[in-house]
Amino acid sequence: MERTGEGLHITGIDESDGVALLISAICVDDEKLCFTSVYPPTNHEAAHEFRLTGEDRASHKVTYSGEDGDHTIQEWWIRSARNRTRQGCCSN
Repeated sequence: MERTGEGLHITGIDESDGVALLISAICVDDEKLCFTSVYPPTNHEAAHEFRLTGEDRASHKVTYSGEDGDHTIQEWWIRSARNRTRQGCCSN
Protein backbone atom coordinates (compact mmCIF):
# COMPACT_ATOMS: atom_id res chain seq x y z
CA MET A 1 0.00 0.00 0.00
CA GLU A 2 1.24 3.48 -0.79
CA ARG A 3 -0.16 6.98 -0.84
CA THR A 4 -0.33 8.66 -4.23
CA GLY A 5 -1.50 12.10 -5.28
CA GLU A 6 -4.88 10.51 -5.96
CA GLY A 7 -5.22 8.71 -2.60
CA LEU A 8 -4.19 5.15 -1.75
CA HIS A 9 -2.77 2.63 -4.18
CA ILE A 10 -3.14 -0.98 -3.00
CA THR A 11 -1.61 -4.00 -4.71
CA GLY A 12 -1.88 -7.69 -3.95
CA ILE A 13 -0.22 -10.88 -5.13
CA ASP A 14 -1.61 -14.41 -4.70
CA GLU A 15 0.89 -16.24 -2.48
CA SER A 16 0.42 -19.60 -4.20
CA ASP A 17 1.18 -18.61 -7.80
CA GLY A 18 2.26 -14.96 -7.90
CA VAL A 19 -0.77 -13.75 -9.89
CA ALA A 20 -1.50 -10.05 -9.36
CA LEU A 21 -4.89 -9.41 -7.77
CA LEU A 22 -7.26 -6.74 -9.04
CA ILE A 23 -8.05 -4.28 -6.24
CA SER A 24 -11.15 -2.06 -6.13
CA ALA A 25 -13.68 -0.45 -3.76
CA ILE A 26 -10.98 1.04 -1.52
CA CYS A 27 -12.31 2.84 1.53
CA VAL A 28 -10.54 4.22 4.56
CA ASP A 29 -11.80 5.95 7.67
CA ASP A 30 -10.58 6.53 11.23
CA GLU A 31 -11.05 2.86 12.15
CA LYS A 32 -10.36 0.67 9.12
CA LEU A 33 -9.04 0.16 5.61
CA CYS A 34 -11.31 -1.87 3.31
CA PHE A 35 -11.00 -3.10 -0.26
CA THR A 36 -12.15 -5.84 -2.61
CA SER A 37 -9.75 -8.19 -4.37
CA VAL A 38 -10.39 -10.32 -7.46
CA TYR A 39 -8.23 -13.28 -8.53
CA PRO A 40 -8.33 -12.93 -12.36
CA PRO A 41 -8.00 -16.60 -13.43
CA THR A 42 -11.22 -17.55 -11.60
CA ASN A 43 -12.85 -14.16 -10.84
CA HIS A 44 -12.89 -15.19 -7.17
CA GLU A 45 -13.77 -12.09 -5.13
CA ALA A 46 -12.94 -11.36 -1.49
CA ALA A 47 -13.65 -8.41 0.80
CA HIS A 48 -10.79 -7.31 3.07
CA GLU A 49 -10.87 -5.21 6.24
CA PHE A 50 -7.77 -4.09 8.13
CA ARG A 51 -7.90 -2.49 11.58
CA LEU A 52 -5.01 -1.31 13.75
CA THR A 53 -5.08 -3.14 17.06
CA GLY A 54 -1.96 -1.71 18.66
CA GLU A 55 1.48 -0.46 17.84
CA ASP A 56 2.79 -2.54 14.90
CA ARG A 57 -0.30 -4.78 15.08
CA ALA A 58 -3.37 -5.15 12.88
CA SER A 59 -6.28 -7.48 12.30
CA HIS A 60 -7.16 -8.63 8.79
CA LYS A 61 -10.65 -10.00 8.11
CA VAL A 62 -11.31 -11.66 4.75
CA THR A 63 -14.86 -12.51 3.67
CA TYR A 64 -15.67 -14.53 0.56
CA SER A 65 -18.24 -16.93 -0.89
CA GLY A 66 -17.44 -20.43 -2.09
CA GLU A 67 -19.34 -23.41 -3.39
CA ASP A 68 -20.04 -24.47 0.18
CA GLY A 69 -21.26 -21.07 1.45
CA ASP A 70 -19.91 -17.85 2.91
CA HIS A 71 -16.61 -17.77 4.82
CA THR A 72 -14.75 -15.36 7.07
CA ILE A 73 -11.07 -15.67 7.97
CA GLN A 74 -9.56 -13.57 10.75
CA GLU A 75 -5.78 -13.00 10.86
CA TRP A 76 -3.68 -11.01 13.31
CA TRP A 77 -0.64 -9.31 11.82
CA ILE A 78 2.46 -8.23 13.73
CA ARG A 79 5.20 -6.13 12.16
CA SER A 80 8.54 -7.61 13.11
CA ALA A 81 11.85 -5.78 13.10
CA ARG A 82 12.57 -7.11 9.58
CA ASN A 83 9.13 -7.52 8.00
CA ARG A 84 5.47 -8.19 8.63
CA THR A 85 4.29 -11.58 9.77
CA ARG A 86 0.86 -13.11 10.27
CA GLN A 87 -0.08 -14.95 13.41
CA GLY A 88 -3.13 -16.96 14.21
CA CYS A 89 -5.95 -17.70 11.90
CA CYS A 90 -9.39 -18.97 12.37
CA SER A 91 -12.32 -19.23 10.02
CA ASN A 92 -16.02 -19.79 10.32
